[in-house]
This record gives sequence, C-alpha cells and structure tokens, in this order.
Amino acid sequence: MPQDAPLLRLAVVDDHALVRDGFAAAVEQWPHGRLVLQAEHGLDYERQCAELGHIHIALVDLCMPVRDGVETLRWMARHQPRTKAMAITYDPHPPAVKRALQAGACAVLHKNIRRAELLRALDHVRLTGFHHNELVSRELRRSATAERDPPPAPHTLWARLTDREREFLLLYTRPDVPTLQHAAQRMGIGPGTAETYRKALVAKLGVHSKAELVRLVLTHGWG
Repeated sequence: MPQDAPLLRLAVVDDHALVRDGFAAAVEQWPHGRLVLQAEHGLDYERQCAELGHIHIALVDLCMPVRDGVETLRWMARHQPRTKAMAITYDPHPPAVKRALQAGACAVLHKNIRRAELLRALDHVRLTGFHHNELVSRELRRSATAERDPPPAPHTLWARLTDREREFLLLYTRPDVPTLQHAAQRMGIGPGTAETYRKALVAKLGVHSKAELVRLVLTHGWG
C-alpha cells in the first residue's frame, strides 16, 4: 500500500467490552488501518454500518447474543461482500472453524492471540484476502483428506451436557421462553450464568443459534 493510500476501516464485533477494548487497542497499532466501529453483536454492527458506511476488515466473535458470529458472517457475505471478516473465538473446536469458513470468514483466530500475530494476520488479509494459520490449515487438511464423519448419535450429544445445561437447553428452546433473559429468570440465575450455559451448548453441540438448538431438540425428541 502506498504511503499516501487511505487507511483501511476496521470494526470489532464482540459482546464483551473488555475483549472489544483489547482488540481495539491492538488494531490501533496497525499502520494500515484505523478502528471506526465497535459493536456488541451482529445486529448492532448492522445498525452502525448503516450510518458509518463501508468496513474493509471486521473481527467477529463467533459466540454472541442477539445475532451470533456465524449468522453475522453470513449476513456480511450477503450484504457486504467486499468486507473481509476475521472470526475470533475462545473455543476454536473443529466444527466452529468449519462453520466460520463456510460462512465466509477469511481467517479464524484464537482470542488469546498475541498482538504481533494479530497484526501479521491483518497484513495477510490486506495483501492476499486470507490468513492461513494452524486452525485453518487443520480444517482444510481434514476436509481434503478425511472421510466425512457421521454425525454424533443423539445419546452421545445428550451425554456431553451437564444436568443444568440440559435443564437450560430444554427451557431456552421452549416457544414461551423468547429470550436468554427469560430463561435466566425462569431458572433463577443471572444473565451471565445463562450466557455461560448458552456458550457451553454451542461448544458441545456444535450449533450457533437458538433456531438450531430448537431444531436439535425437536429432531432428537429431547423435549
């Protein structure tokens, strides 16, 4: 990029303020861009983009309320095809990496990434449109060389959950429990605990939205 080229416009989308602030501080050290947007979930990102305009590169958390990371990546692929989306996650298990790449992510990064590695990833995306790291390479190798594994049996998925996670799952997927906050109130727990349960379901069941959780419960007759 020539020295007089305009700086790229960056966004960080994550529901935890401290994480957003950390990534914001890191990307501000990148000489080729500037942070113009911080959002707490995908819908917040969409609303802000309506006012702020084009984003060149967005860092998107995979686990968020309201509109999660995978749904946000899909929305961006449909509505912002010129935006490069880099997925970030604390739990980069293979199904999550696969779903992120399928949804259009050009990189998948662990949230514990060091600043120098993050800036290197941004450089790769700026120059080539994609960043290969071990998470991505492992998934690409698995997809290229392994036979498609059969989906886990319903009893195997159910066995992965604790009793409280099962209770939360069956309550949260009921039609009369529309939000995470309603589920928390019904269980007598705080919103943070309810979000912890939701993220545990995402990690253990390999789904990323309430609609998918509902479909899973109905399909396997867990209700």
